[in-house]
Amino acid sequence: MQKAHIRLFLVTLLLFVSVNAALAQFEPPPTIVTFAADLDTITVSDAEAGQTSATLAWNTVGVTENYRILLEAYQLDGWVSLLNAGDAELPGVGTRVINVQHPLNFGPPTYRLLIVDEGSSVLEQRILTIPYADTDTPATIEAFTSPDQSIDPEALTSGDARLAVAWEVSNRPATASITFEQVLADGTAVVVELPRQNLWIPSTGQGSVAPVEPGTGRVVRLRLRVVDLVSGAVYAEEQLAVPFTGSPAPTEEDSTAVDSAAPISEATPEVIIPTVEAVGVDTSGADTTTPQATQESIG
Repeated sequence: MQKAHIRLFLVTLLLFVSVNAALAQFEPPPTIVTFAADLDTITVSDAEAGQTSATLAWNTVGVTENYRILLEAYQLDGWVSLLNAGDAELPGVGTRVINVQHPLNFGPPTYRLLIVDEGSSVLEQRILTIPYADTDTPATIEAFTSPDQSIDPEALTSGDARLAVAWEVSNRPATASITFEQVLADGTAVVVELPRQNLWIPSTGQGSVAPVEPGTGRVVRLRLRVVDLVSGAVYAEEQLAVPFTGSPAPTEEDSTAVDSAAPISEATPEVIIPTVEAVGVDTSGADTTTPQATQESIG
């Protein structure tokens, strides 16, 4: 009986040692445990300004010398690295302070943490968004102007006319689009934006539109509207008038005579929708820590 007890003890001891040796040799697979930001929400205006900082923090396990951690932001329609040239590899547990940038689309600021292998294959990823804050302050068009004092009627006839415009919109909702139209003599309106690949237009910028013959009269009436793409609600609108070359300067009545509810004509020969790549925006004061799209004309 005593020998049986000794044998059982030795077997148990052997199993215990084997299990602990196996545990000691176990290496967890590369895994993202947490990925978070210390900023709960941000307004569209603050995101476009690019001056609000946030700390991204992560915790991973199993990231050995065979793996790398990458950090990216979603801009326009693709992922952009948040690592600068010469950056050391990100640690398995760490933080990174960033300036939150607007993604130049209708989504909220979005970030991605990845673990990749030596061949850059993605083994695991975690996506984080910073939602837009709700605001009760109504959207306002602070400015809508053109430096062009007149427009050549022959250019309107040939379809080559362009007018430079500048605008500033404040308190813009996240689902609102900025639309540039021309109100024709019969009260209908056509979109006069140039073609582009991305719909988003910054809330402040400058660019060019492509007006058409107004029908009658010698004034081109442009209209800027802030329109919700989900509900169709018009949050704000403003008009400006540019006379034909050689015509008298437009009066206040020329800029406001047309009913603001005039529909967009479906008969326009070329429906041109605004694009981020096409909108001219002065980015001289923008934060350059995150790549931004260049914007040169409305279209």
